[in-house]
Amino acid sequence: YSNKSLDIKILIGTGWSENQDVPGDADYWFELHNDIHKWQEAQGQKPITVLSRDGGSRGALYCAVSNVLDALDIYQDVDVFHAFRQIHNRKPEVLLFKEQYEHCYEVARLYLDAGSLYSS
Repeated sequence: YSNKSLDIKILIGTGWSENQDVPGDADYWFELHNDIHKWQEAQGQKPITVLSRDGGSRGALYCAVSNVLDALDIYQDVDVFHAFRQIHNRKPEVLLFKEQYEHCYEVARLYLDAGSLYSS
C-alpha cells in the first residue's frame, strides 16, 4: 500500500452508439487519437488504461485503431492485419467481426488521405 496520490483523467469517446459494432464516422477515432496524444504529451508520455463498457471488444478495437494510427504517424506505413493479430493474440475473444477489420482499414485510408490534418 502506498500513500501516493494519482491524478486520473477520463476521456470518453462519444459518437459510438450501443447498437453499432463500429463508430459511424472515422472522425471519432481521429479526435480521440488526437486528444489522447495531447494529454500524454502534457503528462510526460504516461501510459493509459483503456476501459470498455462491453467487456473488451470496443476497447480492443480502440487499441487496434490506435496502434494503426500511431504507425501511420511514425512510419507512414502500417500492417492492419498485424495490428489486429497483436490484440487478438492477447485477448482472443475480441475483434471477431469482419466489419471491425474492414473499418480499421477504412480509418487508416481516411487518415492517410487527410494527411497532416489530424496530426498533433
